[in-house]
Amino acid sequence: MKPSVQNRTNLDPAARHFALWGLARLGIDVVEEQDRFIARFPPRYGGVFNRENRVTFAFEPVDFSHEPVESLAPASAAFRWLVDELYRRHLVREAVPFDQPNGVAHLAQLLFPAYGIEDGNVQLAGCTLEDRLIFRFDYGPCGGENAPVEQAAFVDVTGCEVNDEARQLLGLDRLRDSTMPRRLRGKELARMIRLADIAAANEGRSAAGESGMAAGGKADLLSATGIWCKHAQGKLRFRIGHAMAELPFSGWARTLVPPPFVCRESGITTYELAVTDDGRIVAAEAVGTCAVSGQRVVNHELRRCAATGLEVLAELTALCPLSGETVLRSSLVRCEDCGQEVSPRVVIDGRCEACRRAKHG
Repeated sequence: MKPSVQNRTNLDPAARHFALWGLARLGIDVVEEQDRFIARFPPRYGGVFNRENRVTFAFEPVDFSHEPVESLAPASAAFRWLVDELYRRHLVREAVPFDQPNGVAHLAQLLFPAYGIEDGNVQLAGCTLEDRLIFRFDYGPCGGENAPVEQAAFVDVTGCEVNDEARQLLGLDRLRDSTMPRRLRGKELARMIRLADIAAANEGRSAAGESGMAAGGKADLLSATGIWCKHAQGKLRFRIGHAMAELPFSGWARTLVPPPFVCRESGITTYELAVTDDGRIVAAEAVGTCAVSGQRVVNHELRRCAATGLEVLAELTALCPLSGETVLRSSLVRCEDCGQEVSPRVVIDGRCEACRRAKHG
């Protein structure tokens, strides 16, 4: 008699896909009969479901009057058993890159030494470490749990392939088990199996089709690993006295490179910072000192006196009306004839160049 189906839940087909793949990888034969699946458990499982080696599963609510039916929907106890067993046998696992920084303190050790701060310090401000998931799928010939792996594929959660360069940078070929596995949830596992199909199609493998898995594990997907890669984002805060400047950073924690400081005042890109007397944190290479006042300012705010060669604040200088040279006001000389204040470089015997020309004109 055909079973009646009640209250269909519109189960994500990928969740069903994952469950059938998992059963096949555990060596459990599954045969589909209408809206139910008959699973035959090997003796090593000892009849985990009511001590029965033959168990009927369904992914939707069904009514079988003649035999008990175990639900294999993602929220069911049977689904949780399946996930736990896959984790236990490392057919599904969670891992992290072996040498990945795992805390903010590690980021500080990576970033801080790059900067030279004159009489100041650097701190982390608002730094976060976000775990982002990348999947590794191992493929090979079918042959039970211990089938040899022939090829691995890496994809991110959008289904995009992680290329060889990124794999090396992120350390995806050298992993260790996560010390705090999250146990991927039903939706994440469903997404994982969809991505496995995408990866298989991209590489020209036979996709892990549901019918093949139900028929005894013909799929070539051997195992799946969720790799948690840490992505860092935050700001570096530089302090010198009462002055402060911030520098944002973002990137994978394992490959994070200290960003250079771009000085707004000079445009210089640098890792050496200093402060002006008016409280601006700037590139150390851009700081100059007025030879007269001793004030520390940005270099472009200084002028070279044509008469003395001194670098001084622009406000302390004037333009010679005859030569157009920049000269310290205190170095200007008054012409004895016309009374103009001019550069000493255009004065001879107390008379400016203009007055000398007029006298001999």
